[in-house]
Amino acid sequence: MSHSSSFRIPASTSNLGSGFDTLGMALALYNDITVTVGEPGRGEDQENQAFFETVGKAFFDFVGQSFQPFSVKICGAVPRSRGLGSSVTVRAGIFAALDALCETNLSRETIAREVTMLEGHPDNAVASVFGGLTVAKIKSESWALEDYLRFPVSDDLSFVLISPDLEVKTKDSRSVLPASLPFKEVVQSLNSLSYFLGAFLSGEYQKLASVDLSEHIHQPYRLSAIPGGKEALVSAKNNGAWGTWLSGSGSSLVAMVSEEYQKPVKLSMERVFQERGIQAASFLVKADNEGMRPIS
Repeated sequence: MSHSSSFRIPASTSNLGSGFDTLGMALALYNDITVTVGEPGRGEDQENQAFFETVGKAFFDFVGQSFQPFSVKICGAVPRSRGLGSSVTVRAGIFAALDALCETNLSRETIAREVTMLEGHPDNAVASVFGGLTVAKIKSESWALEDYLRFPVSDDLSFVLISPDLEVKTKDSRSVLPASLPFKEVVQSLNSLSYFLGAFLSGEYQKLASVDLSEHIHQPYRLSAIPGGKEALVSAKNNGAWGTWLSGSGSSLVAMVSEEYQKPVKLSMERVFQERGIQAASFLVKADNEGMRPIS
C-alpha cells in the first residue's frame, strides 16, 4: 500500500548583494512537493529521477532506515536553474515528506542542515525552510550549517523578479569566481553587507539604493554572463527600486520596491530583455515568512 505526503516550499533569493553564501530570503513563489512511498518513480526524466533518489538515499541513511522506493510530483511556479532555490524546494520537500511518512520526527533545523549538506551552501536552504530574511552561520572548513538567525520581512516590501530564459547551474557559475580578491574590494563588500543589514532591519529601505554598487564578491563576474543583466538592475534603480541584486548565481534578478513602484520597475526590467530578444518570466511577489509547511 502506498502513502503520500505533500509540502509547500517557498522559493528563495540568496546573497542579496554581498551576503555570499550567508543571506537568504524566502519569497511567496512556491513548489508543492508530493512524495508517495511504496510507488517507484516512473518518470521519463532520468536526470530528475536520479536527483530524487540521491535525496532519498541521504534521508534514509541519515535516519538509519532501509531505502524505500518512492515517487515525486512537483507542482509550482519556481523557475528551474534560475537562482531562486528550485533545487532546495525539491530537496527540502522530499526530506520533509519522507520524515512525515516514516514518522522520524526530524526538526526543521535538522532538515535545513541536511539540505545544506546536499546543496553545498546554506543560504537558500535556511530561507526556504524557515521563511523570512535569514542569516546562516557556516562552519569554516566544511561549509556546513552551524546556526542561523531569522527576521520577519515587512509586508510593506514588494519584490520584482525577472528570470531570463538563460539556465545557470550553481556549480558552473562558481567556476567563474576569483580565487582571491584585493583587500580594498573585500572591505567594500563587507561594508556593503553591514550597511544592507542595518538599513533593512531598521526599515530605512530608501538607504539601500547604492548598496550593491560596492559588491565585488560574485555579482560582477556572474552578471557578465547574463546579457542585459547589469542594465536591468540599473534600470530598476532608475525607476524607483530601493535595492537590486542578482539572485544567487542567476540568471534571475531581484528588485525590492514599494508597492507604488512595482509596475514601472517591472516594465523597465522587462524592456531591457525584450530589446535584446531574450524571453524572460517576471513575477511580483511578497516575502514569505512561514517557510516550508505541510499541505493537508
